[in-house]
Amino acid sequence: MVPKFHVLAAVGVLLHSGCSGSLSPTEVLQGLYGAPPPPAVKIVHFYGDRFGMDPSFAWVLSPVDDTYLKTLIKTKGLKTPAPGEKPTMVRYGFPSWWDHDRIEALSELYFDDNEGLRRIWVDRDGGRLYVEFIGT
Repeated sequence: MVPKFHVLAAVGVLLHSGCSGSLSPTEVLQGLYGAPPPPAVKIVHFYGDRFGMDPSFAWVLSPVDDTYLKTLIKTKGLKTPAPGEKPTMVRYGFPSWWDHDRIEALSELYFDDNEGLRRIWVDRDGGRLYVEFIGT
């Protein structure tokens, strides 16, 4: 288990990196999940609140690239919930394109709660990954 100050340090680095102090959605994703999307995977939507009590970020990526998904799972040690269980869900004021009910109903989910809340939902029919980070 990684101490909470490591998460705070990572978010702090994200807040203060770069000349202008702001990072691209790709750089934030790479910083929090350890790998940028490959060229064929596009960021369809991005939301980032770096300054709240709990920094929160959300991405919609398309198409689903299984090699990239496996990299994200391995890099951050994400796991699937036990049958019939779901990890704790936190609902932030994300934009309307982040439909909490629909996303949380997707059956393919990978998560980790050790360094903030990391979630990746896979929408195979829609060809999208829904990626979330909440720095608790």
